Amino acid sequence: MLFIFSHRVGTNYRTFGNAGVEQLSPAEWSDEMQRVKCDYCGFPFKVAKVCEGKRVFCCAGCAVADRVLTEDGNFPVTPELVLALLGGFTAFNQVVFGLLGWLMRAEGNEILADRFGWISLGVGGVSILIVGLAQHRASAAGLLDRVVALAAVGLWGTGIILTSPSCAIAGTASWILWGARGWIRPRVAADASDLRSK
Repeated sequence: MLFIFSHRVGTNYRTFGNAGVEQLSPAEWSDEMQRVKCDYCGFPFKVAKVCEGKRVFCCAGCAVADRVLTEDGNFPVTPELVLALLGGFTAFNQVVFGLLGWLMRAEGNEILADRFGWISLGVGGVSILIVGLAQHRASAAGLLDRVVALAAVGLWGTGIILTSPSCAIAGTASWILWGARGWIRPRVAADASDLRSK
């Protein structure tokens, strides 16, 4: 329900950099915008102008998933796939080092607990950079994508200030889960003219 609500709230004011539509300032929003469907999941949304030959996506998650998965479900080696795997690998290690820090603290070894905590925070920063790079390469970040990114960086920064790996883990997890929603939705198979219907 939260996904549907947040996704629908953003449908009239998404901006898409180089993903085939023109960026708009709030003063340029209008009801006469062109209605299109996401080339990945088929979700309808509005844009000011569609560039011929460019694919459009409703969110950064769909844009990244479209660049990674093929029609038959295979995973060809692409920069987006490498970034997705690196993001998952670093996020996993962030959690592992955070857990090791908590275990060391429970055993009374504060020195090792602090070291593992700082390693977790550092790996979390790398993970956030990798996920950010993947979404930047997708060039389809909408307003809600940017808000979630800022919240994730804010949580990571709070983790640094408070020396709290759990805050940083929450930030990384929220951004990865938000970006992964395009992977969860099924790819639609439709003809290009239908995808550009008004």
